[in-house]
Amino acid sequence: MPTPYDDMWEKLNIISTYKSFRKEKIMSRISYLTRVVWLVAALMAFAGMAQAAMWVGGEMGPNFIANTDVKVTAPGSSTTLKNVGVDPAVLGGVTVGYDFVNAGFLGYDYPQWMSYFGFLVDFSYDRYPISNQTVTAVTNGSSSVTHFGGADGRIYPLAFVFYAHYGFLKDSDVPVGRLHPYIGVGPAIAFSSLQIKGYGTSTAANVALAVEGGIRYVLTASVTLDLALRYRYVQPDYSYNIPGGKADVSFTAHSFTPLLRVAYHF
Repeated sequence: MPTPYDDMWEKLNIISTYKSFRKEKIMSRISYLTRVVWLVAALMAFAGMAQAAMWVGGEMGPNFIANTDVKVTAPGSSTTLKNVGVDPAVLGGVTVGYDFVNAGFLGYDYPQWMSYFGFLVDFSYDRYPISNQTVTAVTNGSSSVTHFGGADGRIYPLAFVFYAHYGFLKDSDVPVGRLHPYIGVGPAIAFSSLQIKGYGTSTAANVALAVEGGIRYVLTASVTLDLALRYRYVQPDYSYNIPGGKADVSFTAHSFTPLLRVAYHF
């Protein structure tokens, strides 16, 4: 026969299970980030042994995110807000890079073709503010027009990009060429948060893709100027506590950023 304590023990078991789940999720993220840090360290160590030319730069530019569909899943319902507009914002960041040079590796001559490649680690910050707007909501197959109260997102991508470049306008002062068109691609980890009015703030960490193409101009032997266009793809997902359970919010962010970067080469 059920006793008054049965309900209490059931609630305690639910709380214990939730705490265990949260702990496992946090430990999983810590383990993942630890592996990423080791990967970056290994790549930088390789670059250092290869006697690559190191450079550090600062970057800035406007960030534009294409309109997107926002999916909201709650107990008993699934709603998609169609064609939600995201306001432009400003991106800022720092980059640490290596240009591989033909200087030898472990006692062997470094292949000449490697001088056309490089590697960079880029950390940036930007926002994706969503203003109040009227959108079409599709809930369980039925469409209606609704008002979205707005949200404020912040994202901190950490990108690992391999790039190829080729030098033009060679002269005696800069034999490798003053003008370097380049193209790069690589994975990224996007740490982000999204504050929705009336629901609070949720955070996420998602795998992303970064692509960047541009032109580098060598101003002096140590200073370069980059004009570039960066594309970033990420699908962040967030979770919010609501009466009766929780609501999951997700969308796809296609961002485009014209960049100006000034770098110092060691």
